[in-house]
Amino acid sequence: MKKLRVGIAGLGRLGKVHAHNIAYKIPNAELVAACSIMPAELEYAKQELGVTDVYTDYNEMLSKADIDAVVIVTTSSEHCW
Repeated sequence: MKKLRVGIAGLGRLGKVHAHNIAYKIPNAELVAACSIMPAELEYAKQELGVTDVYTDYNEMLSKADIDAVVIVTTSSEHCW
């Protein structure tokens, strides 16, 4: 079965929990892209989760990343675009 390629937007407190679950606990899911405006959060994605495809712009991630789905874990005011 093909793995679902997932991107995540937001790597704050809850975002890190969701990202870790996608990366290590959900069968047939692969965390391949991450987006955050915080450089430290993108570094976390690289170092702790093995994500090499990182972005500071959500629209750029959507247009460039090879993903099947996105998990949105940004602050509530940023959910709808």
